[in-house]
Amino acid sequence: MKKILLLILLLTVIIPFTSQAEAASTASSSADQTLGQKLDEKINELKTKIASTVAQLNLVEKRGIIGTISDVTSNQVTVTDIEGNTRFIDVDEITKFSSLSANGSFGVSDLTKGTRVRVLGTYNKESGRILARFIDVTVDPVYLSGEVSDLDKKNIMLTMTSENKKQTKIDIQIVTKMVAYSKDQDQTTRLGFSKIQLGDRIIVIGYPEKQDPTFISAARLIDFTDLPKDPKINISPTPDLTPSVSPATSPTAVKKTSHPSR
Repeated sequence: MKKILLLILLLTVIIPFTSQAEAASTASSSADQTLGQKLDEKINELKTKIASTVAQLNLVEKRGIIGTISDVTSNQVTVTDIEGNTRFIDVDEITKFSSLSANGSFGVSDLTKGTRVRVLGTYNKESGRILARFIDVTVDPVYLSGEVSDLDKKNIMLTMTSENKKQTKIDIQIVTKMVAYSKDQDQTTRLGFSKIQLGDRIIVIGYPEKQDPTFISAARLIDFTDLPKDPKINISPTPDLTPSVSPATSPTAVKKTSHPSR
């Protein structure tokens, strides 16, 4: 009898415990399965994003162009490039604009038709459009040739007269590269401003100055020292500022105005 009661007691304790263990095991397995499903979903989502990003990267590339503006709106600039192709340039809030002639802030509203610009941005191969990151207004260099007709050694400037009698002020900067070319030696040598002489035949490459476009800021100057003067260019002699003496001037006056002997 005692054995039967003990057996019943053991079964009463063991059966509920076993059921609880099986339930806990089933719940744990279900939780692991749910976690695995969520992890798989995240992995698939990440794979999709990576594939999309790779596809986008394959469609775009960095590209720069130079051209002339044919139309401009608040979010698009139409440019005709140097090959005559029409390019559509998209601009946004992070597109940067610049111009050497701008005194203050410069933006898309300051761009005008006919302006020459350089564009650097992201080119979309599918749409053929460029999302601009930088738009710079360019200034083409000026090429001039003629003779030195005046020298301003104080301000380091010179005046050049061309064959059509036009005179241009040339501003020599610290960064100006000046060389002298000799036909006999067939080579160039560095040239200082003090070595330039009136009547020298020169070629100047430069840019109109921001403050005064009639002045050319020289980037490069070549002095052809052994070329003869151009007969088509007549350089007027610089007026002599030494006081002249009239025949009626008294000897005393002449003595006062004459320079001491050297």
